[in-house]
Amino acid sequence: MPGLPPILLVLCLCLAGCDSLGYYSQAAAGQLSLLSGRQPIAEILEQPDTLPELKTQLALVQQLREFAKRELLLPVGGQYSHYVALDRDFVVWNVFAAEPLSFQPRTWCYPIAGCVGYRGYFSEEKARNTAAMMDAQGLDTYVGGVAAYSTLGWLDDPVLSSFIYREEARLADLIFHELAHRMLYIPGDTLFNESFATAVASEGVRRWMLQRGEADYFTRYKRRGQQRRDFIGLLGQYREKLAVVYNSAASEADKYRRKGQLIDRMREDYQAMQQRSGGTLPYTNWITAPINNAKLNSVAFYHDLVPGLEAILAQESFQLTDFYARCVLMEQLTVEERHRQLGGVK
Repeated sequence: MPGLPPILLVLCLCLAGCDSLGYYSQAAAGQLSLLSGRQPIAEILEQPDTLPELKTQLALVQQLREFAKRELLLPVGGQYSHYVALDRDFVVWNVFAAEPLSFQPRTWCYPIAGCVGYRGYFSEEKARNTAAMMDAQGLDTYVGGVAAYSTLGWLDDPVLSSFIYREEARLADLIFHELAHRMLYIPGDTLFNESFATAVASEGVRRWMLQRGEADYFTRYKRRGQQRRDFIGLLGQYREKLAVVYNSAASEADKYRRKGQLIDRMREDYQAMQQRSGGTLPYTNWITAPINNAKLNSVAFYHDLVPGLEAILAQESFQLTDFYARCVLMEQLTVEERHRQLGGVK
């Protein structure tokens, strides 16, 4: 793409594409607005009119940065040293799409980033318009708001108002997840990249909370984490059942009928899980809203390979240097080999 400023080439990498002028324009405008709206966190902390809660959270981010560099061995660089106050709840909205009788995701392929299973927009309206066009083509679609994204080290990503007020463990999880993308990113493998970042973030939060010595808080965090794993496990079970239906010799009409039945049954199992937990699960809005293959993929991308990665971490006695080295070696594998290897690790 000769003649384009470097920052605009970065947008192709981070937001899944420059294949149309409209997409390119919104991506450029969105990223440049973040760059122009940045304020150094060090200055904000010194300003007397800064809200006390914001000061507390920004100071926490700086502690998390140092922890990530020192204890998690992540390449922090200048990441999260600036702050941007947004005028919206999310920084971008990702569009996911898949065939209605297949979990094979629609992907967008670009130089450097490879093929990714979602497309990001700085405008919710543009994201939903794109989803509507794919709906009209008969695809399953899902639009999800995103609080943060990584430019993979090409730019120093700022702290955003879309996530700064998260409670401590969730904020730590997000920071560690995004920094993990700078440690390892394999072009064209969304499932591995997001699962790797999720596994690193989970281990990072565990170490962070143990260092803080907050035993009660860590116990609550572990309980919430188990609830999340149970929920993701439920989705995974039904995703497998749906895949069996999709790959069967049944008629198309029968596949659609069984798809609806399985989704209904998944909701029933969630209600049973909710009752067993005492009615405290935070996923009710997600499960009661419309569900399709694209929506299920949006969860699978972040979690399907996590058990295999966590098994490797345990095999390496939780030594992150050795864990990272094992993961880097996986770059030499094909996508299918990588997924198969991680699926078989116990």
